[in-house]
Amino acid sequence: MDREQLQTIKAIKQKVEKEWLKIPGVVAVGIGKTARGKAGIIVSVREFSTEVQTMIPADINGIPVEIRISGPIQAL
Repeated sequence: MDREQLQTIKAIKQKVEKEWLKIPGVVAVGIGKTARGKAGIIVSVREFSTEVQTMIPADINGIPVEIRISGPIQAL
């Protein structure tokens, strides 16, 4: 991933993060490597739901978005 691509991904993440965190079950939104090996936006959820799947697109402007089950996340 080059620097320009990372900046693009960061900008898209910043635009969608607050809205996506309002979706029931979404616990985090980050940047990482997808299962296909490409840089993208990773949405962590407590458990899989059709609501999350329908509200979060598979990609935004060509940037892949991947939903991952992480379970609950708690601060220590």
